[in-house]
Amino acid sequence: YQQTDSERISLLEKGDLLRLSGDIQNHEAIRKSLCRWVKKQGQQHLTYCLADVAESMGLTYKSLAIRLQKKRWGSCSASKRINLNAALLFLPPTLVEHVLVHELTHLNHLNHSASFWAGVEQHDKDYKANRRLLRKHGSDVPSWLTEPFDNADLNV
Repeated sequence: YQQTDSERISLLEKGDLLRLSGDIQNHEAIRKSLCRWVKKQGQQHLTYCLADVAESMGLTYKSLAIRLQKKRWGSCSASKRINLNAALLFLPPTLVEHVLVHELTHLNHLNHSASFWAGVEQHDKDYKANRRLLRKHGSDVPSWLTEPFDNADLNV
């Protein structure tokens, strides 16, 4: 964090470092800037991940949107549009793949029927364990992605 005279928050990515500069006392502006950055990262990384998993499953989807959702890891519509939560970036790769397989399976089954779960199992043999782990790893996602900062969230 770098305090400057600018009221606007600027985010600069340099290797493994993110530098936020501007009015760093404006926690909501910092949160919004970080959320935009996470969504951009999600767009860059999850787009390729979904394409790879879809290809391995022999499936095609119409479009992908990356969002920051409070309660869902992803969704799939009847029009074959997939939404993914950028918060997936905070999960282990095996759980990200589990979510991708889950949403892609909805292209063939827009429900959670026995046929749907059989389709998931074809590409994720450990889907039951992965579902349990997904619930546990939800707490790995920083709360600031969907909620305002608590003063304790920042080391400014």
